[in-house]
Amino acid sequence: MNHNPAGAKNVVTGHDKHAQLQPAAAPKPLHKTGTQQVPTKAAPPQQVRFQLEQLLGQHAILAVRLMRGQLNKSPDFLEAATAALGLNTTELSAAVASEYGAAGGEKFKQLWTQHISSLFAYSKALADKDAAAKQKALADLDAYTKEYGEFISAATKGELPAAAVATSVDGHIHHLISQIDAYAAGDYKKAYQLEREAYAGMFSTGKGLAGATVSVKPGELPAGFDDPPQQLRSALGQLLGEHSELVVDVTRAALAKSPEFSEAAAALDANTRELGQAINAVFGANAADQFGDLWADHVNAVVAFTTAVVEDNKADQAKARADLDAWSDRFGSFLATAVKNRAAATAFVEVAHHHDEQLLTSITSFKDGDYAKAHQITYEGYQFMFAIADNLAKAIESGTTRQMPKGGAATGGGGAAAGGR
Repeated sequence: MNHNPAGAKNVVTGHDKHAQLQPAAAPKPLHKTGTQQVPTKAAPPQQVRFQLEQLLGQHAILAVRLMRGQLNKSPDFLEAATAALGLNTTELSAAVASEYGAAGGEKFKQLWTQHISSLFAYSKALADKDAAAKQKALADLDAYTKEYGEFISAATKGELPAAAVATSVDGHIHHLISQIDAYAAGDYKKAYQLEREAYAGMFSTGKGLAGATVSVKPGELPAGFDDPPQQLRSALGQLLGEHSELVVDVTRAALAKSPEFSEAAAALDANTRELGQAINAVFGANAADQFGDLWADHVNAVVAFTTAVVEDNKADQAKARADLDAWSDRFGSFLATAVKNRAAATAFVEVAHHHDEQLLTSITSFKDGDYAKAHQITYEGYQFMFAIADNLAKAIESGTTRQMPKGGAATGGGGAAAGGR
C-alpha cells in the first residue's frame, strides 16, 4: 500500500506519517515464568509463533544496547544491559525447551550465549581499537553460524535446512556488527536503520522457527497460523514493541544530550508512519490521519517529560503527565469510534495508562543512574506492548467490517525497516 495521506504531523519532527503494515501473527501468551510468559507443550501454534517473535525481537534490541554500551564505557550500564540480555536468553531457552525438551533448551542456551559473548567481544575490541580481537570475534561468529544451523536443522528434523538457518543467522550477525561499526563512526542514521532491520529480521526468524516447530507435516502449517487476523496481531506486536524500544532510545539520547538524538527520533518517526499505515489498511486514510496526529501527541508528551526531567522542571513534568493522561482518553474516544466498541476501547485506555507510567518511571530511573531499574522496566514495558497489541487487534477484529489486511506486497510485508527513512 502506497497511500500517504497529506497533512498528518510526524512524531518529534513534524513530517507526514504512514508506511507499511508488516505481516505476522498470533494470539496472546500464556503462563508466567519470572517476567515472561513461556509457551507450554500444549500451546496453540499461533502462541508459539507470537512468543518466539516477541523474544527474538527483544534479543536484537538488547544486543544493540549492550554493544553500544561498550563504546560508552559505563560499567553500571553494562552490568544492567548484560543482565537484561541474560534474562531474555533464559526465556528464549525455556521456550525452545518447551518444544524440544530440556536437552534441546540447554543446547540452544549454550549456543545462543556463545554468539552473544562473541558480539560483546567484538564491540569491546572496537572500543579498545584492538584489530586482532575484532578478527577473532568475527571468526568465532562464523563458526557459530554453522554449529547453530546444524542444531536447528536437527531439532526440526530437517524442516529447516542447516545451510538456510546458517545464512539467516549470519544476516542477523551482519546487522548487529554493521550497526555497531556505524555507531562507532558516528553514522547514527545508518546505525538506527540497521537496528530496525535487525529487529524486523527477528520476526521473520521467529515465524520460520515456529512454523517448523508446529507444522502438521513437512511443509504444512496448522490452520490459522498465518491467517489475516493473526498477521494483524503479530504486525501490531512488532510495530508497538519497536515503538516502545525506540521511545527508550529517544529519551535516553535526550537525557544524555547525545548527537544521536535526531536519528533516534527519525527512526521513531518511521515506526509511527508504519503504524499509521496499519491503521490505514484497516480503517482508511481519515482514521490513519487521526491516528498519526494522536500518536505524535503521545510521543511529544513523553519527550516533553524527558526534557523537563533533564531541566529538573517539576511543573513541566506535571504538565507532561497531565497531557499523557488526557491523551489516553482522547485515544480511547478515537478507538471507540473506529471499532464501534466502547468496551474494547476502554480496556485499551487502561493498558495505555500503564504503558505511560512504565515509560516515565524508566526515564526518571535512567536519569538517576539506576540502570538496573531502568532496564527492568524497559524489559517489562516491551513485553507489555504485546498485550496492548493483542487488545488492539481484538478491538479491531470485533469492530471493523473492512477486509482484514493480508501479508506480502499488499501490506508491505517484508521487514519494518524498509519504509519511512
